[in-house]
Amino acid sequence: MYHDRRAALDTIGMIFQNPDHQIIFPTVIEEMIFGLTQMGIDKSSAVQRAISYLSKFGKSDWHDRAISTLSQGQKKLLCLMAILAMEPKVIILDEPLAALDIPTQRQLTQILQSLPQTLIYITHDTTPIQDYDVAIWLEQGQIVQTGSPANVLPRFINEMNQIEVL
Repeated sequence: MYHDRRAALDTIGMIFQNPDHQIIFPTVIEEMIFGLTQMGIDKSSAVQRAISYLSKFGKSDWHDRAISTLSQGQKKLLCLMAILAMEPKVIILDEPLAALDIPTQRQLTQILQSLPQTLIYITHDTTPIQDYDVAIWLEQGQIVQTGSPANVLPRFINEMNQIEVL
């Protein structure tokens, strides 16, 4: 547990399932710099870092864009860019592909696979995590099984297929 908020921000970033629950500012640049300023980075440096990350993702033209003009996929990408600008060691992803069209899912998957950070990927969909190092199956807050996806996922899928639907 972290008692130093800034130390936690340096270590862990989180992407919510619904970007509308994460985004709090009206413009892209304001959203991008918020986490950076919370880390103690001065506003000028935060703006420069945010612009750099927008550029890395080919989104320099988003700088002054209103959040309300972004699609769901664009909002998820904005959340990811804002977290990456903070340069955490670990990123927690809560259902990052939910509610995205197939091309956007593929684009986001490619981005996630290229990241050097440790990713903790929370999902019900087993497809995106087939190649991950470790799978942890949680049920009602308890660990049911942990191991390689090749060992954990077949049992998980079998158990899920046994659940009766109404």
